[in-house]
Amino acid sequence: MRPLIILVSFIACFGAQAQLADPGFEQYGTGWSHWCGWEFVQDVPPDGGTVSVRIPVVSGISPDCFVNDDLLPHIHQELPGVQPGDLLQIRFWAKTTPDNPDDAQWMSAEVMLGWLSGPTTLELDVSSNNYQSAGVPGDWTEQVLLMTCGEIPNGYAPVLFLGGHGFNTSPGVIYLDNVEVEVLGNAVEETVNASVRFRPNPTTDKLWVDLPEIPIEITVVDASGRTLPMRTFHHNGHTLEVEVSSVPTGLCVMLLKSVSGVRMLRFIKT
Repeated sequence: MRPLIILVSFIACFGAQAQLADPGFEQYGTGWSHWCGWEFVQDVPPDGGTVSVRIPVVSGISPDCFVNDDLLPHIHQELPGVQPGDLLQIRFWAKTTPDNPDDAQWMSAEVMLGWLSGPTTLELDVSSNNYQSAGVPGDWTEQVLLMTCGEIPNGYAPVLFLGGHGFNTSPGVIYLDNVEVEVLGNAVEETVNASVRFRPNPTTDKLWVDLPEIPIEITVVDASGRTLPMRTFHHNGHTLEVEVSSVPTGLCVMLLKSVSGVRMLRFIKT
């Protein structure tokens, strides 16, 4: 499993890591690119330093601010260490502030994966499961999500886009801060771990995994992106029994760490 990607100054990609420069925007956007107006403001989430980024959401924006006629103003950054098939956990803080309070239900934070085929031409990676979360209008809320990087053409790097969305051109602004990305598993691990058998799926309380070795650590990433340690399990030499009754419902990822590496499996908790 590759480590957390969170750098507070511009550092070139090294090893297998991708980069996320200045996730808290204390260096005023070092490493990030953007279209149209954005500004830095002293309005931050808890433990968020002193500066966040403020981005307009539609209404009165020049057509030049749109990419492919549908991507609203976003900040973006290449993730050169990310590969197709990688499972990413993306964590950030956001606050939506509509001009009209009645439009609060239509505004959301938006995260997308794709690539740039031109200076202002976004090609959307449709397999990445575009994500929108409104949070609480006017209040900073932490957003955590899982996204899978789909196929990216040779010669292009995956690009992370963050911004705001207003349905039916609901005007306002969005604030973003403290962006973190963690690669939970990669394409090679996915291929190796495809042979790991487990049952049942879906499950309500237990999972049985065909595993010849005792795991050192077991964690589950739930549907909201939270990482939960699994401390109740039993291994009989061939099969691992894990108690998952405390895991919230939804699509989950289990990571099994052992001396031979990390195995990953997806299951649905009901």
